[in-house]
Amino acid sequence: MVPSEGGSQLTFAFAGVLRQLLARAAPHVHAADATRAWLERATEWCWAALADPGALGGYVLKFALDFLDRVPDAEHAGRSIEALRPHIGADGSIPVPGGTEAERLTALDLSPRPGLRSRALFSDEQIGAGLDRLEQGQRADGGWTFDWLGWSPAQTVEWRGIVTVRALATLAAHDRIPHPALAASHP
Repeated sequence: MVPSEGGSQLTFAFAGVLRQLLARAAPHVHAADATRAWLERATEWCWAALADPGALGGYVLKFALDFLDRVPDAEHAGRSIEALRPHIGADGSIPVPGGTEAERLTALDLSPRPGLRSRALFSDEQIGAGLDRLEQGQRADGGWTFDWLGWSPAQTVEWRGIVTVRALATLAAHDRIPHPALAASHP
């Protein structure tokens, strides 16, 4: 598989996650040459896409930040993160083109854990306000919900579970709830 011109947010997502997995597994596993070759091509594609930050938005921007949080070249990543700053709204969120009217990716969606490179885009006030909203978003049944279109009851149940685990992990990572295992497992 070769990343194609036009690609998608999935190239950013896969390249970032694969880099993280290989970094964790490196002492124990020798990655296949094909995987390494794909990762290098995907990384080149990501850097090329980041050269035009004006073309990035919504979920593409979110996964680009995930990639930049994981890629080994911290200096290049830092410059690319700064180039994305104009996309971030005053409240630390970005709209989702093609999403529901109120659908936005928040500062915590874009940079869910303290210490990530992408956190440089957000003020302490934006993160604090996001954490307050996240805490207040818990439903009476103990879970959280999402702001995008739910197209079926099964999908809604599935995504509410995912969103709830992410909310708990984010709150734990910011010491808003005590649970070290959740904080360590956040995606």
